[in-house]
Amino acid sequence: MISFVILHYPVSADTQKCIDSILALPDTSDCSIVVVDNHSDNGSFEEIKKIYSYNTNVYMIANKHNEGFARGNNVGYSFSRDTLDADTIVIINNDCFIDQSDFIIRLRGICKQGYDLIGPDIVNIKDNKHQSPTNPPADYKKDYSHYSKLLTIYRALPNFAAQVFYDYVEKPRSARAKEDSHKILRQTNVQLHGACLIFANQFVKNEEIAFNPNTFLYLEEDLLFQYCMRNDYSIVFDPDIKVKHNASSSTNARHSGFKKRRINNLQHLKHSASIVIDEISRYGRY
Repeated sequence: MISFVILHYPVSADTQKCIDSILALPDTSDCSIVVVDNHSDNGSFEEIKKIYSYNTNVYMIANKHNEGFARGNNVGYSFSRDTLDADTIVIINNDCFIDQSDFIIRLRGICKQGYDLIGPDIVNIKDNKHQSPTNPPADYKKDYSHYSKLLTIYRALPNFAAQVFYDYVEKPRSARAKEDSHKILRQTNVQLHGACLIFANQFVKNEEIAFNPNTFLYLEEDLLFQYCMRNDYSIVFDPDIKVKHNASSSTNARHSGFKKRRINNLQHLKHSASIVIDEISRYGRY
């Protein structure tokens, strides 16, 4: 059984588009959808529940608190694994959608090859760039220091100057992943983009949760890659399956002011980097 896990927060239009794209796929008779609400406070989850109340294959779970990306998705993963008895779990951002008609057929074929973690070709609809696989930073400690410096700068900047600083100073220097031809080639044991991750085979059999629960937002895929490599889980990026991504729409909806949003993001990046640094110091790095 395949279970799709969608973390809802807080844009109902995005979540509805994601759900509808899955329901429109053929060959979904043994598929389910689990929507986990991360304590949205704008009535959007109630709207989603009402729209899909007729469908017994769409399950709704409401978190009592905003658990962040990792813990929020872990709720849906565990429900899919332990309650629905799913053997393949697709964790997909609510700002993603699938328009590949044979996605399910292709996914089943890849799962039969024995891979434990599968990454599709994720295309950002804003610039048509391929987001997976990703390039992990060379030095997380350097990144941690960089985030600290940026936080100091943004806190000191007036509101009107924050966007200008990002566009003309920070953004040109901070691009981690560039558009490379290798992104359309099948690859194994690479770090995958977190907008859509597919857990299968031995990972689902052995692991009660999908993500390290100590982060709130960002670098979940970095920690997952290190964990899978340490524990001999096989990873594949396969561009034969494709997902479209309307990147960052849910995050942007919550923090409309750019300065506030950027400070919030940098705080989470700094915390997540500290978790990765700690994991690498304990176990080494791949």
